[in-house]
Amino acid sequence: MQWYDGPTRPDRKPAPVSEPAPSPEGSRSGRDRSYAGSSPGGDPYAPRSFGDGTDADVAETGAPRRRLPRWVRFTLGVATALVLGWLALTRLTAPGAEVQVSRPRFVDNFTARVDVTVRSRIGDPQVVLPPQPPALPGLEFAGVNGLADPTAQGRAEWRSMQLPGHGRREFSLYWKVRDCAPALAAGDREVAAPLRVVDPGGARSTLRLSVGVQRGLLPSVCTSDPGAGRARLVDTGPVRSDGSRSLLLLVTVQNVGGRPLTYRDTVVAADPSMRVVSPSGDSAGPDAARPGQPRLVPVGEERAIPLDFRANDCRVPLDGAAEVTMRFSDGGASARQVALPVRLADSWENFLGVCAEV
Repeated sequence: MQWYDGPTRPDRKPAPVSEPAPSPEGSRSGRDRSYAGSSPGGDPYAPRSFGDGTDADVAETGAPRRRLPRWVRFTLGVATALVLGWLALTRLTAPGAEVQVSRPRFVDNFTARVDVTVRSRIGDPQVVLPPQPPALPGLEFAGVNGLADPTAQGRAEWRSMQLPGHGRREFSLYWKVRDCAPALAAGDREVAAPLRVVDPGGARSTLRLSVGVQRGLLPSVCTSDPGAGRARLVDTGPVRSDGSRSLLLLVTVQNVGGRPLTYRDTVVAADPSMRVVSPSGDSAGPDAARPGQPRLVPVGEERAIPLDFRANDCRVPLDGAAEVTMRFSDGGASARQVALPVRLADSWENFLGVCAEV
């Protein structure tokens, strides 16, 4: 075999050199390559300036918004519907009036007054029915100011009130104390009464009329003298005669203490063993008790008690003034005795006439 180390033989050509694989830049357009070649060493993706002084717009891409889960959207929709429905129902069922109540005031030592204002929310007239406060221990509801119609039996009927459209009505409620002991025991019990309003269509709505706690309705007598009843003489007379020897005298007594008084009897001051008859019946007037029924004098109230004397009575003492002692008992557990002295005249002869033996 013969080896040849000389120059390359002309009949042997070197293998062709393969070109490198096209880079990713090769996929760009020729225009991009031309711009890239025009800026040696520059970034082919950098923004370029054009001849007119404007920059090319570059689109900005952002991450897509994340939507709330379907169950969250459903819950929010249901909650919104419920709230809107509740607001609509509340508006449709709202009463056509509103009420405002003042703080209690005291007319005297025994009576509390509360001022009430009712305002209409609609343009049509309405009717306010009489309030019906609940029964309170030791207190008595005395009615509405100026709206009472006394009946033949002496009871009061409270009338309804006309409430004009978008107008208001004002009235007052009164409570009287009847016994301070149970009234004080009630303490901070709330006092509220329903107040019914009727619209033109006949539908009734009920307003809540709250006057605070019961302790706020107690007058000064339940602070100054809560544990005893006290009798005060208001008036004596006139003396009535039926044409016989009977003389009927009405004695008006007021209870200024904090407990009710019960009238027991009347005796002659100079001789307590001698009792003065106290009849019952129509002859004693409207305040007389029925036979066998004790005469009760409530707290702060006045009662006329009849006393029956005999004209020209020789049993009474001739010396001294004509005085009697009216005896009561209060409502306490000990039934404390209360005595009220009453002076009728300077002497019994001046009051009954000269003694005449029959």
